[in-house]
Amino acid sequence: MADNRKTVKFVAAAGLLAAAAFTTGSDAGAEDQTEMNITYTVGHLVDGEYSELGTVVFDENNKGELLLNDSGPDHDRLAQAWAGIADLDVLHVRRSELGVDEDGDEVYELIGVDIERKSEEYPEAVFEYLSWKFGFFGEEVEPAD
Repeated sequence: MADNRKTVKFVAAAGLLAAAAFTTGSDAGAEDQTEMNITYTVGHLVDGEYSELGTVVFDENNKGELLLNDSGPDHDRLAQAWAGIADLDVLHVRRSELGVDEDGDEVYELIGVDIERKSEEYPEAVFEYLSWKFGFFGEEVEPAD
């Protein structure tokens, strides 16, 4: 896979940059998804409190289905955001990496990474994208034993 990174550097003290959405430690272009559904809750912050708006269930092909738990303006906004990305086979997301510049200072590099639907990172990339572009967050629901 071609390296499609776009980098912006800025100097920051270690630990001061916090990602709004979760990231993963695996590489883009990881192996294909296993054959099981993955479920995430999805919501946003209202007055500093997380408000759940629904769930997204990804099938074995990483095709997601949004299930809203109610109706209203926030749910409509989520549905519109979802409609814009649900059929995309590649998502361009932002990630940060800690590095050292030529002066020896610690820097965070903001990079753009393309995540393909076939990647095991795709479900997480969906919520990185929804967070970055629209302010919605997702949290994976652990499967019941």
